[in-house]
Amino acid sequence: MDIPELPPKFQDRFEVAKARAELEYAIHLTPFDGMNLTLSVILAFCEQARNACRERMWSTIITRQTAEAAVSAIHDYYFVRDCNAHSEVAKAQSRVAFLRVLKGESGWKQHLSELVALANAASPVTLAPSSEHGETRAAFADRILTERGWSQLDWANEAGVDKNTIRDYVNGTTRPRASSLKKMADALEIEVSEMPQ
Repeated sequence: MDIPELPPKFQDRFEVAKARAELEYAIHLTPFDGMNLTLSVILAFCEQARNACRERMWSTIITRQTAEAAVSAIHDYYFVRDCNAHSEVAKAQSRVAFLRVLKGESGWKQHLSELVALANAASPVTLAPSSEHGETRAAFADRILTERGWSQLDWANEAGVDKNTIRDYVNGTTRPRASSLKKMADALEIEVSEMPQ
């Protein structure tokens, strides 16, 4: 399984939770349990990622990005294992269907809600100029994207701008053109003035 690594203490806890979920799956094998197993393992990973964030080993941005990467990796592992399907097209189609289910799951919504709380409680990182609301670009993006369940790529797609425009804005390396800022704000349904400059 090619899942991103958690800090050691949390990786160990995740491995135990994953083993428990797999044991439950093996004992109570019924139709659709494969999806429940995948969901259980994803939520176990997310829980340990949030714990690493709570102990300030990871930022909320790293936590969110790593959890998003783990979702795909965990899904693909169990899909290939249980369905014996190695086609990239089949994996992608299954992943899209699974993500629709995942977004409606209460455990996933709780994960996102806790990430928002962690982001709001975190002290701002000073990589980029602060907004009048006291947020850096990174803290702003982390909070607002987490609230929507979006990645930076989702934001770029919704705004119709290049993903590098979003990345560079968040990292504070460039100031996007006014037209790009307008598109970015419109995608978030906010005014440009509400975005950290």
